[in-house]
Amino acid sequence: MSIDRAIEQRRRLSFRYAGHLRIVEPHIWGMNTRGHEALSAWQSDGSSRSDKLGWKLFHVEHMHDLRLLGDHFEGPQPDYNPDDPHFESVWCQL
Repeated sequence: MSIDRAIEQRRRLSFRYAGHLRIVEPHIWGMNTRGHEALSAWQSDGSSRSDKLGWKLFHVEHMHDLRLLGDHFEGPQPDYNPDDPHFESVWCQL
């Protein structure tokens, strides 16, 4: 399973992160400005410490049990910024 495939096919991903199950719509995958492989995604379901859904930036090295789900999403979520300043380089994006 690859993150770029999920972005290209507009498919949701599930994974565990900080002890919580996340269901996300991946938008940008690349290297952030601090040198970490990162994923900018819209969390549409699951849980988190903040109990909030919406835009999140995940460090890929902390994502566990990554799975490509069968369902698709329509396209970019509101406020999507393809020039996200958190990324130094982008490998794949919507």
